[in-house]
Amino acid sequence: MKNHMKHLFLFSFFLFSLTCICQNQVKIEYAYTSYYEPEKADKNDLKAQTVHKVFKSAEELSFLLIFDGNKSLFKVKERMAIGNKSGSLARMLPRYYVDFSDNSVYSLHEMPGETFFVKQEIENNWQITSEQNKIYGYECKKAILLDKEGNKKVEAWFTPNIPVNIGPLESYGLPGLILLTKSFNKKGEAYAGFSVIDIDFSKQKEIEILDLEPITFEEYIEKTKRS
Repeated sequence: MKNHMKHLFLFSFFLFSLTCICQNQVKIEYAYTSYYEPEKADKNDLKAQTVHKVFKSAEELSFLLIFDGNKSLFKVKERMAIGNKSGSLARMLPRYYVDFSDNSVYSLHEMPGETFFVKQEIENNWQITSEQNKIYGYECKKAILLDKEGNKKVEAWFTPNIPVNIGPLESYGLPGLILLTKSFNKKGEAYAGFSVIDIDFSKQKEIEILDLEPITFEEYIEKTKRS
C-alpha cells in the first residue's frame, strides 16, 4: 500500500511538473478584428477611408505571441508567406519584445529607409472586474487597462488557468494568459482587438532582443512627425 501511494505521489508530481514546464513556455496564435468604422461625416474623407481599408486588410493576417519563460515576442505570423496586398502591411507592422526582468516593452518599427527601436515601460494599471466568461474552453476574468488620464485603453479577458502574464501588443501583467482583447480610442470607441485561435505548450527557442540603441516613445513620435 505504501509503495502504491509512493508511486501515485511521484506520478502526480511528474504530471504537475510537466504542466508547469509546458505552461512556462507557450506559443499563442491570435486573429485580429477591426472595429473601426469612419463616421458619417468622414465617408468622403480619403484619409479616413484609407485608415479603414488598412484596418480591415489586417484581418487577413494572423499574429503569434511567443513566450520562452523570461521574454515574449509578438509578431505577424509568416511575414514573408503572405499575399502582395497584406504582405506589404505585414512588413510595416511592428514587432513587440517584452523583457520582464526590467519591466520593459521594445517595439521594432521598420519603415522605408528607417528603423526605429522604441523602449517603454510595461503598463500595469489594470482593474480586474468581477465579470467572468468561458473563452476557448478556459474560465476567464475581465480586466480593464487605464491610460494615464484614467480612460479605458484596453479590455482584456485572461485565464488564471494558464499562469503566464502575457498578451498581445500592450496587454501584459495580468495573472494569467490573455485570450481576448479590445482596444479603445480617447473617445471610448473600440477600434481593434485580438482573439486566440490556437495555444501551443511546446518548448520555444530563446527570444533574443535586438542589440539596438532604443529611443523613447516621445522621441519616436517626434522623428516620425518630421519624416
